[in-house]
Amino acid sequence: MASQVVWNRGRMVSSKICVVCKRSFTWRKKWEKNWDEVQTCSKRCNTERKRINRRNKSPENQINLNLCDTRMLKPEVSERAAAQKLQSTTFMAQQTLKEVKRAQRAKQKAERRALRVGYADKHATQKRCKLCSKPKDLLIRCRFDSSMQWHFICGPCWRTPAVANGITDGDGSNPFYTYGGLWKNNNP
Repeated sequence: MASQVVWNRGRMVSSKICVVCKRSFTWRKKWEKNWDEVQTCSKRCNTERKRINRRNKSPENQINLNLCDTRMLKPEVSERAAAQKLQSTTFMAQQTLKEVKRAQRAKQKAERRALRVGYADKHATQKRCKLCSKPKDLLIRCRFDSSMQWHFICGPCWRTPAVANGITDGDGSNPFYTYGGLWKNNNP
């Protein structure tokens, strides 16, 4: 890797291009003894390079050397280019995944902030009734069908004979009914 000389903080300093992130980085005092061997700009890039190398050395990525003589095996230039391209696309895919996760976290944070400040939608923290699908601040958690799944039911729907007929322990008309408590919206 050839180094270049650049102007940095009032003096001329050697610089290189990081093999992982492709950014330029400059000479540091800590690299004084091994500047020729330095290939990455930071510990993070060095860790990423090692991770990529480990993946490429994993058994599924290895060539089965039992089928051919290792003394005759020479890697083709195109294979090296393909391996480097695979490394760079893997790194870029990881970067885009990180950006997506970062955007999701930012969106969730903005929603929480809107709730805290009071700018959020009125129905943002409400849950919907399983039967009538209306958003409510107070729901009854119960089982009422053969699936035996817990559902949230609003008061008017809970009073119907199909659920509990308005009785906490049920009136016996629905054999699947089990009361599971109340859910209250703490952020109305």
